[in-house]
Amino acid sequence: MSLSRSLLLMLTLAASAPALANDFECSATGITQALRTQSAEIDAYLAARSDSQSAQAELQGVARQLQQTGQVRPHQDEFEKLASGEPFEPSRPFCDDTQTTIDALAVYMQQNPA
Repeated sequence: MSLSRSLLLMLTLAASAPALANDFECSATGITQALRTQSAEIDAYLAARSDSQSAQAELQGVARQLQQTGQVRPHQDEFEKLASGEPFEPSRPFCDDTQTTIDALAVYMQQNPA
């Protein structure tokens, strides 16, 4: 795979929406754990698909659509802090957008089983 699952999530955060998955604590640790869990779910989903490259492109498309429709706001500075391991308090919008993205990808995978 050319793009790591966590990077896919980091590049494509969405705006607030009701959570479908388990909500996580709005903290750097909570976001990191949620992204790890989502990455594992995406990895398993792609591994089960015979067309994993196409499936990965579809997931990226879901995330891009969130951005194109204005539901996604960039949080580049907070992602950089998260990736660096630098201690910080994430903003509520960052946490909400992360949860929404996780939910959107989970819904897509449920609606398009391997």
